[in-house]
Amino acid sequence: EQTKQSLALTDELYGISQAINEANNETEILEALARPAAENGAISAILMYLDLDETGKPEWAQIVADWRTEGVTPIPIGTRVYLPEMPLSKFWIADPDSPLLISNIKTDERVDDAARGRMVQGGIQALATIPLTRGREQIATLLFNWDQSHEFSSQENETYNAIIGLATPAVQSRRLFGQIQAALDDAETFRQLAEASGQGVSMATMDGTVTYANP
Repeated sequence: EQTKQSLALTDELYGISQAINEANNETEILEALARPAAENGAISAILMYLDLDETGKPEWAQIVADWRTEGVTPIPIGTRVYLPEMPLSKFWIADPDSPLLISNIKTDERVDDAARGRMVQGGIQALATIPLTRGREQIATLLFNWDQSHEFSSQENETYNAIIGLATPAVQSRRLFGQIQAALDDAETFRQLAEASGQGVSMATMDGTVTYANP
């Protein structure tokens, strides 16, 4: 039985890895990572990039991908969340090496009354939060939500733990690509505006290196 479970887990992770390698954006990465949760009844999933404070602790999260079943209200991409106000964030921030699994929002002692009320109102009865960490630096977080209580199987637990190592390099690379692309877009916009102005304009880095100067 244990051998069958190990083979099933290996096959599942291989399929996720293949889908991640073929993904072209954050949404496709999330859809690949959400497969195990979706197959076990999850109704929604979110991928959030994290911004750290001066001490290296996650302070803000930005939603960059959203998956959900039909009829579930989507959350706008780009929404920023102040983590000290986000229910249960203190737990996965404090333990970035393990998934946070809540089988029943209504009975779990880690969920305070305020958080419980907000999540139940949002139709969430169980959740899995998977921090994606490079070394000790948290770069992103996955959230999987259920609309009814859900007992996590041992294979689910193994899968969500394995996703941390599987997903982190892909998510990190995708975020870096987006940052580079945004910088290139900003530089191109600057060049176009400079040339349209008809005046001498230049762009330089912090150390004074000139990266663009119009004639």
